[in-house]
Amino acid sequence: MRCLWITLADPDPPHNGQFIYSGGLIGSLAQAGADMAVLGLSRPDGKRADGARETPGDGAIDWHLAEHKPRSRWSSLRSPCPTSRTAAARRTCMPGCGACWPRARGTAW
Repeated sequence: MRCLWITLADPDPPHNGQFIYSGGLIGSLAQAGADMAVLGLSRPDGKRADGARETPGDGAIDWHLAEHKPRSRWSSLRSPCPTSRTAAARRTCMPGCGACWPRARGTAW
């Protein structure tokens, strides 16, 4: 089985519940035999690089991580949108996500 997992960021190291939950499910699916393609943002303290591949159990995990460049807090004052909404909509993020999407998609999704 092939799965596409879209997450906020690399879940390792697992500092909070979101990263513990995502990391646990991604790892469990791969150990059960799923071939996972994971899309998200890289983290400054993250352990993985874009294009990393792991093979836990019978499955595999391909990591497709775009560089995370947070906006300044001052620029958030001008925006009517919350910071979490504008992080994904920035033009600097879109090329990274667009570049990894075809690789994650593969040939037979």
